[in-house]
Amino acid sequence: MDEFDGRRFGYLHDTLFLASVTIYLVNKFVFKPATSGGFCHAYVNDLLCISFNLPPMLWALRLVGLRGHDRKPTPTEILGAVIAFSLVFEVWLPLLPIQSPYVYADPWDVVCYAINGLASGVWWTAAYRSPTTVRFR
Repeated sequence: MDEFDGRRFGYLHDTLFLASVTIYLVNKFVFKPATSGGFCHAYVNDLLCISFNLPPMLWALRLVGLRGHDRKPTPTEILGAVIAFSLVFEVWLPLLPIQSPYVYADPWDVVCYAINGLASGVWWTAAYRSPTTVRFR
């Protein structure tokens, strides 16, 4: 592995990942049971999609040797995840003959994936930036 000037990515210990898991669990066990629809049911999980799923996916890729570094997620990895989730959940699964009220194409889900991908990329860039050196004159 080549050297890099920055912090090693936290994967399953990453602050944003842990916050996403916490929000997901609170939404699932507190807000969803207390409401009969709306934002909590329709979009909270989609707004957590990348920050919730990408760190474990990258960790698994690192374990099997398909990811050769421990840097923060790259823009390509984030964009790839947004595209993959969009294609699987908003194109492919709705085309399958599955009888479920939860499987349907929703273009707003793609917007949520993209918003979370962008916000996650900004967060990870700030959280894993190179340490700054303070110079006194």
